[in-house]
Amino acid sequence: METVPTLVNEDQVWSDEKHLSLTFPTSIQTLEKDLNNDPEVVKFLATDYGCCSRFRVMSNEGSRVLDHVIDNLEKYSKSCPRIPKLIRGATFRSEFLNGMGHSSAVLRHVSLLAGCELIYHPMKIHQLHVNMKPNDSSTSTNNPVKKNVDRWHCDSTPFVLIVFCTDPDEYTGGTLQFFNGPKEEGLRILTAGNGLPADRVKNVGRQDKGFGVFMQGWRVFHQVTPVLTGDARTTMVFSFYPRNVLALEACAHLSQTYAPVDPLYIIMPDWVRFRAWKAARRLEMLREKWDDFTLASKNFTDNDLITLIDTTHAKLWRIVKSLPYTDQRQLFTSCLRESIEDLKTFLLATYPDKISCAHLLSAKEPALDTENIDPATSGLTLSVTSVADLEDTEVGVFGKKQPLLFGLDAEFLCSPLGVSNLMGVVEDIENCVDDVITLQEEESKLVYF
Repeated sequence: METVPTLVNEDQVWSDEKHLSLTFPTSIQTLEKDLNNDPEVVKFLATDYGCCSRFRVMSNEGSRVLDHVIDNLEKYSKSCPRIPKLIRGATFRSEFLNGMGHSSAVLRHVSLLAGCELIYHPMKIHQLHVNMKPNDSSTSTNNPVKKNVDRWHCDSTPFVLIVFCTDPDEYTGGTLQFFNGPKEEGLRILTAGNGLPADRVKNVGRQDKGFGVFMQGWRVFHQVTPVLTGDARTTMVFSFYPRNVLALEACAHLSQTYAPVDPLYIIMPDWVRFRAWKAARRLEMLREKWDDFTLASKNFTDNDLITLIDTTHAKLWRIVKSLPYTDQRQLFTSCLRESIEDLKTFLLATYPDKISCAHLLSAKEPALDTENIDPATSGLTLSVTSVADLEDTEVGVFGKKQPLLFGLDAEFLCSPLGVSNLMGVVEDIENCVDDVITLQEEESKLVYF
């Protein structure tokens, strides 16, 4: 990280107290009720939160320092097909922005808005990028080409906080807009080559400097229109991820989030650490429900399974903490395969008639067989209506405040935190291995219009 020559040393360091002035939005739109998302999709998401009106984020002092920081980083700006001018991985480059990108106050605030516990995105390259007014929007020619600051898209990260960094009186255009409808409908319209209906394209309102909006960006189509006049229009985009990793996710493969503007030696190890974190978090969610009281009261005897889960978690966490920034694909694949080898062997040996062995051998979609398990005769009462139910440690998977028994029995087999979850660990890691092996430089499957 480099220092900003126009700032004194004490201004280089982020402070929640000095640099934030957080308020709440006056309105929030939910996915199901306000944006017409299918409830059968929403129940698999971390939360029903969609987007909101603007609210204050930065203090005046925070905005003052931020002006210097962004001016200093502009030399690192690049261009990609979707965004003509941006700075990627800003938390790598600035101590100030890295501090904001790890602010506990910001994290609490967006978690409250979302209605679920969030963390800053585990991929550092995704934690913060800066969008800027395209250079080719210059008024130096009679007929300048005006490119969108950002084109119609849904994000490849689940939640984003967009902070406006330029006084709106200094430019015209550059309007953040979103589609008032479900992602699937927007995708159908745009894929057909049609524009989104004008009466369903909404502006976020006045983009005051230091204010921001927060959205579940992978479920809401949004764009930024061209800047028509003015020399600058800058935003910071912070990305967040839910701690409930059983929720439907924004993207499952590296090619869906990779843009050639990101060097492979950065984004590939970031992706590997992220997928290892997600797999480790699956195991943590199981262990959080699997307390000592439950084990003792149910005469639980599967101590070997407990040890296996804890050992697998330790191996995955070692990848998260120690994998270096490099492009050595063989290192990535060997670490990933070794981390789940014992768990994979256990699943194949213990549930050969319940799990598709073909998946474990080839990383295909799992085929969990629960047809022969009858909740009525096994005494199970399945009360999970959405993945959000699994986030509350006071709510059992099979009913309110019911301790869970996870063993080699029907209850463990049926539980969303049981065998299907362990299968998810294997699937996540094997898919990651495939990503590492198959991704080609300059290959990207990002979708935008």
